[in-house]
Amino acid sequence: MLHFGCGATIEQKRLSEEHLCDLFLQLCDLGQLYGTRGLSFSLTFRTKRFLTEHPCAAYVCNGARCHRGVAKEIKKLVIREDGTVFPESPMLDPRFALGSLYEDRLGGLVANYFADGYAQFDRLCRSVYQTVIPTWTSPLIPWNEILCERSWTFADAGAPDGTCQVLDQLTRTRIGQSASA
Repeated sequence: MLHFGCGATIEQKRLSEEHLCDLFLQLCDLGQLYGTRGLSFSLTFRTKRFLTEHPCAAYVCNGARCHRGVAKEIKKLVIREDGTVFPESPMLDPRFALGSLYEDRLGGLVANYFADGYAQFDRLCRSVYQTVIPTWTSPLIPWNEILCERSWTFADAGAPDGTCQVLDQLTRTRIGQSASA
């Protein structure tokens, strides 16, 4: 849980892991029941299995190991009221922002970010992935919440941190498990 703003005041009210798993099942059932009416449900959580099998869902695609061949991907842009543009979540530390719409048009911010700013965001995502995924015990991971919280304390040395080797190991482990099943 983010430890600033309203996150700090509601931390004690956070749903337990058991409640979250039950909620996930309820939402799946409601999605089936009301899907034909155009109503959809979702959680911001990801399953550990999904993030292990599809690291791109944790924003760690590099093209070579992505099943879609994607590198430098931003799935969502968030524009805050003050014109600041963020990749994926408005709660990231501002140093990960693409910039402000007062500085440039959206297309220019995106182009500049992919050229100059994306590498830092990528290192953040890979660092968090490396430390969270192997040790997380719950089947559900609040990925964006964890990523945002860690962004505020991330010390970027500007050099690759070996996460690619960890991703390779996780991929080899997953492939080994699939072959033995």
